[in-house]
Amino acid sequence: MQDLLYRMVERMLRDRAVLSRNKNFDAFDDARLRHASSIVRHLRALEADLLQFGIHGEVARDRHGKFRFEIRMDELKGRRVAHLNARELALLCINPSVELLFHSALGNETPVHS
Repeated sequence: MQDLLYRMVERMLRDRAVLSRNKNFDAFDDARLRHASSIVRHLRALEADLLQFGIHGEVARDRHGKFRFEIRMDELKGRRVAHLNARELALLCINPSVELLFHSALGNETPVHS
């Protein structure tokens, strides 16, 4: 079930698909598609922030195995802390520029995307 969810997310990220709720009203009855769409929006927002502001500090794993990192937006006087599982991080690293940021921060621990 999770595999299907992340395959949908990957497809939406790679195709840069934007699913309009109005045009695809019936499709949004499927809870999996709503969840996948939510993950895609989250990853795209993180991607935009990472490309604009970069990673501040280290990328660490928390006790649940999730990757934790901080994006500091000094111009906005704000910060964003994200927690992603390895699969979500690998999907975020589909973008080569984002992958380079994490490769610098993690070294060999960077999840490989397919």
